Parts: sequence; C-alpha cells; structure tokens
Amino acid sequence: MLLIKNKRFGRISVLAASCLLSIALTGCNSVTTSAVQGPLVTGSIAAQGGNKLASSTKLARDYQRKPGDVPSAVNYARQLRQQGELTRAVSVLARAGKKHPRNQLLMAEYGKTLAASGKHEKALKTLAYAQKLGKPDWRILSAMGVTLDQMGQHQKAQEKYASAVALAPSEPSLLNNLGLSFALGGNLKKAEKTLRQAVKLPNARAKVRQNLVLVLGLQGKFTEAEELAAKDLPRGAAKSNIKTLRNMITQPASWEKIKPGKSKTARASSSKIRPQSRKNRHNFSSGPASRRAAAKRAAKRRVIKASVRQEAVGKLGLRTH
Repeated sequence: MLLIKNKRFGRISVLAASCLLSIALTGCNSVTTSAVQGPLVTGSIAAQGGNKLASSTKLARDYQRKPGDVPSAVNYARQLRQQGELTRAVSVLARAGKKHPRNQLLMAEYGKTLAASGKHEKALKTLAYAQKLGKPDWRILSAMGVTLDQMGQHQKAQEKYASAVALAPSEPSLLNNLGLSFALGGNLKKAEKTLRQAVKLPNARAKVRQNLVLVLGLQGKFTEAEELAAKDLPRGAAKSNIKTLRNMITQPASWEKIKPGKSKTARASSSKIRPQSRKNRHNFSSGPASRRAAAKRAAKRRVIKASVRQEAVGKLGLRTH
C-alpha cells in the first residue's frame, strides 16, 4: 500500500485518502490520465448506470455501422477510454487514423488515448503532429502538458499549459492542470495560487475545488480545506472527512521508525544504548562525520517528501484533457 509521509513523518494511506476525497467531492465526471479513476456518481445510481449502458451500446452500434467515420470513431473511443478499455480505444483510433491521417480531431484523440495507456513518447509525437494539422488548439497543448507531467518533465509541461492559457485564458481546466503540475514539481504555494484562480472562474467544476482541497491539505490548511469541501457536500460530511484527513496525515512517527533499510533488530538494539555523557554527546554530534550523516539523513527526508507528494497528487489529482 502506498504511504504519504508529511513533514512530521506521519503516514497516510493513499488509497484511504483517495476514498475520502472521492466521497467528499461529487460531480467529477472526468477522465484522468494518471491513475484510472472512475467518475463519481450522484443521484440515482441505477438510472445513471442504465443511461450510460444505453449510450455505450448506441455508440458501439454507430461505430460498427460506420467504422471509417471520424465522429463515430472518436465518440466510441472516448466512451471506451472512460470505461478504462484503453487497448480497444487505441485500436479504434489507429484504424480510423489510417483512413484519415490528416484529421486534427481524430489524431488529437488518438494522442490523448495513447497517453492514457502509458505510451507517452508516441503520444507526444502524435499530439505534436495533430497540432500542425490545423489552428493551434489549447486542448491539444493541455494534453501534451498532462503527458509531460506523467513523464516527470514538469517544467516542460508548465510551458505547454502556459501556451494553452494564452489561447483560452478563461478555461478553468487549464489552470487546474497547471496547478497540479506545480504541485507535482514541489511548488505547493504556486499550485495553491493557480488553483485559487481556477476556482474563481464561473465555469469551474467540483474537480477543480477537489484539487485545491488536496493542495491545502498537503500544506496542513485543514480549516480552509473544510470550508471549500463544504461547497460540494453537507457541512457535517465535509467536517467529518477533513477531520479524518487531518488525523491520517498528522500521526506522529519518528524518522528512525520509518527509515528504509533499518531492521527491527537494529531499532531494538539502538533503543538499548545508554545515553552518553553531555560532554561526549556534544563532541560526537558536532564532529564532521556526524554532520555529514545528519546532512545525508536530511537529504533522504527531502527525497521521501518529494516522492510521496508526487504520489499523492498523481493518485488524487483530477486532470482534464
């Protein structure tokens, strides 16, 4: 199970946090390109399930009747991608692409689906090709940014998002993706600032607020996170969920207890060592070797913090293609 460790080296289950935030914020019917996340369901589950099944069946029939038709192929592939059937979606678009290799919409969807299936290099090439087939499209630039973020190239991703924002400055999904990119790169303050701008836009959806709640939580700003979460669910539920999140990420745990590679025997034996005299302890802790060891431990802590922050954002953040 994945674990997030905060600055006090508390531990939090990513899977538990994912469930918490998924319950906390509703209305996020979106496709992500990080972990495969299903859409959150509101209203009548049975009715919505039936509607989705009927829609999927209709799209499949339309595609089977006209497999070479671009709209039919794109709509069917999108449905497959939302259902997590990425291999089939790629196959549908690849087949259509052979007949319509210069259709921007088709090639852009093909690139997005390749990215969702983990074929990042091919996805970038396909998206770059699609961008050349017509007018500059902010959606394609955003998809390229998401792909670069998945590859760990956050600065390049942010450049793509910035170019997209220049084309569509009032589009909240772009600021949403840019904010998550800042978070992945370790700049939580800039991530918070960007996501605040996004949630202020009139057509911002619940998933943008969810991402801001996540970033606020990662910084320990639980009161404000609760207020924001309450915009999308009853106050009692928001309070309960944020309280659970606070408890999970503030559990105290010393570095010695979670340090990788240290056995239980070693931890037990180290606890039995008698304390040194004040003089000897001072001389030992101030020596060059001790300072190097302390610096190495601090470096390890920073690496762990960065990695678990990326895991949290990667697992819980909701991106938009």
